[in-house]
Amino acid sequence: MFRRTFTTKSSNPVKSSEWRGLRSRLVAQFPLLEAHLASVGKVSAERVTFATEKYISALYWDMADTSLVAVNPVEGVIMPSLTTCWRAPDCIPVFLTPAVVMEKIMQAADLMAPGIFGNIPLVKAGDVVGIATLGNPRTVLALGIALMDGEKVATERKGKAVRVIHFIGDNLWEKCGKPHPPVIPKTVEAADTDAASESQDDADAEVAEMLGAASLADASAAAPDAAEPEPEPAAPSPAAAAAPAWTEDQVKEAFLRAVVDMAGAEFPLSGSTAHSKYLKPHAPGLDFKNTKWKKLAKFLKAAEKELDGVVAVKDLRGEPHIMSVNLKHPLLADIIAERGLKKRGASGAKGGGSAASSSGGKGAPPRGGSNSNSSNNKSSASAPPSSSSGPSGVAAAAAAGDAQATKFVVTPMYQPTSSLSFVFPQRDVYLTKPEVGQALEAYFAAEELVNPRNGRMIRLNPHLAKYSKVPDGQREDKRDELFANVLAAMRVSHKIRDPRTGHEELRRGAFVRVLIATEWRQGRKVVTVIKHLGNLGFHLPDLQSEFSTKCASSVSVDGPVLLVQGDQTKFLKKWVMDVGINHLVDFKS
Repeated sequence: MFRRTFTTKSSNPVKSSEWRGLRSRLVAQFPLLEAHLASVGKVSAERVTFATEKYISALYWDMADTSLVAVNPVEGVIMPSLTTCWRAPDCIPVFLTPAVVMEKIMQAADLMAPGIFGNIPLVKAGDVVGIATLGNPRTVLALGIALMDGEKVATERKGKAVRVIHFIGDNLWEKCGKPHPPVIPKTVEAADTDAASESQDDADAEVAEMLGAASLADASAAAPDAAEPEPEPAAPSPAAAAAPAWTEDQVKEAFLRAVVDMAGAEFPLSGSTAHSKYLKPHAPGLDFKNTKWKKLAKFLKAAEKELDGVVAVKDLRGEPHIMSVNLKHPLLADIIAERGLKKRGASGAKGGGSAASSSGGKGAPPRGGSNSNSSNNKSSASAPPSSSSGPSGVAAAAAAGDAQATKFVVTPMYQPTSSLSFVFPQRDVYLTKPEVGQALEAYFAAEELVNPRNGRMIRLNPHLAKYSKVPDGQREDKRDELFANVLAAMRVSHKIRDPRTGHEELRRGAFVRVLIATEWRQGRKVVTVIKHLGNLGFHLPDLQSEFSTKCASSVSVDGPVLLVQGDQTKFLKKWVMDVGINHLVDFKS
């Protein structure tokens, strides 16, 4: 609203009785403002008008330090100013959003529901809300009016959620003297629960970068909007009703985490129970109608094939049931290892090693080694939990996690190029696959590019058209296709965590899996060839001595290749299991 030019009609001191009434009204809506407003003495009221608004807005200024205290933008609405929100943190409910969405808000966009992340406050439509970034959650950078209930935002994940009234970079912010937003330290609770938040240094740099972008914004870009009326809160545009944003890989990632939580459950497990009890906590906004599967039943049947036997599915009484889960499957190895490490650290305080597994974070790095063989690693977790497992019934997962805690973890990482700056403002960052997907979804939502009739289709703008392979003249492309093309355009690296030292190392290029094969030399001699083992940090000369002793055979090193005389497949299969790289190795006869 205040992005447009406004004209001052009058400016007069406010009577003490009028200020007390205004203060009581603010405190009634925002109780945490009471202490701050008690320190405010005399106040002046400035009446301002807009060319397209009949209502005369009011700005209330503290006469002592000339700071803006409160704003009455439209009839029936009173809100604290940005400065007041900074001086009294947590005084209003706040929606959190990524930096890329905040940049769009600073260009006069409203906040869409798919662009909201983190804990969603329980607000009602018409309430005054603040908007902050994930990296600095207590520093409000924009103020607005909620257009839907917080519960609806969390469940439906579509539509325009907040009509933005005032933000960093608009004309009112300039009239206030362009105050710089502070970095307000997180509360202890927020620091423990907000896994997606960045460090305070990163958050300060993020706010400074956006502030500079807002200060240098081209005034001509806002000119076409100056004469356009603001949309009414009760009537968001149909195009804004974007469908929930979930890529195929994100759905599978959430399902794999849900499978680990199913350890100890009583099987057969109905599909509806699996969805509501296990999958929903990892994918709260997921609607299968907007995925390629369209229905939960089709997804479960496809998962049995596409995930190579992670679950066994069968129709019982007209509904798909999960008959068993394979906890030893390589696709689950990293998740179970992650849970095992967490529980080992937690169990020390309790004096026990069988604590139940935690639920795990959403949007965790993609699993490494998804193509490794699993024919020799299948088992069923169909037995119910014993009484010593605790009420959660996942002690089996914790025990399996301890067995997997010594595995190497390889995480693909992606670095944006300069041509992708419209989605990723920072180029010197390395992102996991889910993080790339989240940034893209936020961009789709901010630009209102999601087809309201088919959530799988994305409208192409000039930026996205460069990453689409659809024929010329076609204006839409599939969400998953755009995601795959953007990933292909990024610089690929990978991060390796060595369980022996706990050290993580970032390396350029895609990870090359270890290959162990047997070859015939000179027609009648068998040699076992081991390639790419050095990619995981193993020192080949040391392994030469070890294998020579354990295999009682001749071993030589030929550059990055290790050669062992004879067929040593049986020994090497056990060795890769012992050192924790079996999920990163392919055997070839």
